[in-house]
Amino acid sequence: LILILPVIPSAFAADIQPQQAADALYSLGLFGGTGVNSDGTPIYDLERVPTRNEAITMLVALIGKTEQAKAGNWSIPFTDVEPWARPYVGYAYTHQLTSGISDTTYGGSQPVTASQYLTFVLKALGYESGTDFQWDRAWVLTDELGITGGRYASQNASFLRGDVALVSWAALSAKENGKDSTLAQKLINEGVFTSAQYEAVSQNSGGQSGGDSQQPVKKEGTFVGSLESDKYHDPSCRFAEKILKENEIWFDTAEEAQRAGYSPCGVCHPG
Repeated sequence: LILILPVIPSAFAADIQPQQAADALYSLGLFGGTGVNSDGTPIYDLERVPTRNEAITMLVALIGKTEQAKAGNWSIPFTDVEPWARPYVGYAYTHQLTSGISDTTYGGSQPVTASQYLTFVLKALGYESGTDFQWDRAWVLTDELGITGGRYASQNASFLRGDVALVSWAALSAKENGKDSTLAQKLINEGVFTSAQYEAVSQNSGGQSGGDSQQPVKKEGTFVGSLESDKYHDPSCRFAEKILKENEIWFDTAEEAQRAGYSPCGVCHPG
């Protein structure tokens, strides 16, 4: 099975904003919030500096391994990992995606640097620190891959949760080391999300806009689909009524839904 995906420019090339990147990742199940607003929307805390614990948790989410991490019984040499972070640090350490700041210390409460998170991402793409790149100059390779655009070349560059969202979103369209497939294609093949979901979220996030900002996934319109399927429906359809609110994606026209990779429901025959 060969999946043909839209060519999505990197987050930096498309001038996507942190909120848009976070919304897109959240819609695909690859990014979590720190809480929930009164209207049910997630709180991302994009202006806050993340800790190493938070960063590795977000990296594990990016590669679609959150549930596997939580289900595992990981053995790690670090004595300072908080209980909530242990599954994610354990998964990442076991799969050689992260290391500690000493043999027994992870340093999870310390702020993560740009180089550290870029190193996490590059390792997830199959690149080896010390061979393919230098961890303290990880931006050299991420710039080449189109994940970053020279933004983190300075050691003093600030690195916020919003930056994690931007880097993570751009990483989805980066190719894995030695392969022609992207990280997004790998996640689609693993069933983390569908190609229709990825294309819809990409279009709504401005991934194909050439720089024009667009709104996150629509929450109202004429027809409704689910981020977990490739069908669109009339709102009154019995299948539409089963779609969870957080998984809804709306379209103004049948043509818009079909451009996003959705096909009409065979029961309600929308449009």
